[in-house]
Amino acid sequence: MAIDWSTLALQAVNFLVLVWLLRRYLYRPVLAMIDRRRGEAEAARAKADEAQRRASAAEDEWRRRRDGLADERQGVLRDARVEAAGKADEIVAAARRRADGVLAEARAQVDRERHEAAASLHGHAAGVATALAGRLLDSVAPAVGAAPFLEIAARRLDGRAVLRVETWPPLAADECERWRGRLGVGAAFAEAPELIAGARLVLQSAVLEASWAESLARAGAEMAEGESDGEAG
Repeated sequence: MAIDWSTLALQAVNFLVLVWLLRRYLYRPVLAMIDRRRGEAEAARAKADEAQRRASAAEDEWRRRRDGLADERQGVLRDARVEAAGKADEIVAAARRRADGVLAEARAQVDRERHEAAASLHGHAAGVATALAGRLLDSVAPAVGAAPFLEIAARRLDGRAVLRVETWPPLAADECERWRGRLGVGAAFAEAPELIAGARLVLQSAVLEASWAESLARAGAEMAEGESDGEAG
């Protein structure tokens, strides 16, 4: 079998050009993006560590105030005993009740402040994590496209008519025609950047959505609910 050396050489040149293009316009930008995202992740981790430090400081302050209140209670009791030495036992009992009431009220106030501070810090950490995840996902949304999410939403139709299709990133014209034929002739297409990446099918009396924005919102709500349950426990 004869080998066409000119064709072989041309294919080799094409392959080398392809490798060079991929290295220059894909591999290097992807590495740069990964380094940038790694820096953002480290910054988010630093914020989370700072939130943890503040929570620890709040807990230490609560313990210090609790110990101080215990000392204050002991002082009140000592004063009551001195006063009771020249008065009736009823005065001692009243002073003890007053001291215990002050201590209970102060402890309750400290506990409320600690819970509020912890809830605020947890909410802030959850918001930072969700925002960072949104930025990371937004950077790769063009590479993923809306077609996979549109496929997920389409499986939930059960034969219902689609009034409007909202996607992000936008679909190409040929993709719109293909999905219009699949979903229904009357389906109109619109852009929805708030999805980050995904699709939303607007029906007569329902909305079917499959997107990163929906997943992030659900994850944030579950995180906040889990933290609230942990505080209650």
